[in-house]
Amino acid sequence: MKTPPDDSARAFEDLVNRARRDEPGPLDTVALLRAVRQAPAVETGWWNDFAALFDTRVVFNACSAGALASFALAGWLAWDAWQHVLPWAQLLSDSSLFS
Repeated sequence: MKTPPDDSARAFEDLVNRARRDEPGPLDTVALLRAVRQAPAVETGWWNDFAALFDTRVVFNACSAGALASFALAGWLAWDAWQHVLPWAQLLSDSSLFS
């Protein structure tokens, strides 16, 4: 024999039954079309996407500083590599192999 459900289970079941009967309100398509037509046109392009991604100046400045630091590091590494390659290049150019 089943035991009768307690009040909280009955209230939950009542809530579920009311939610299943609930229907969305009617949609006024004419008003929706009017609102869409009156909405300002949004320009698409890379600048708007860029501005949305880097919305604050803090983020933009941080990324700019990171890019500048990366370019400075790359320049320093290229200069260091050139200092090691230059003597070998001079040795090869002075040798009798390429005369």
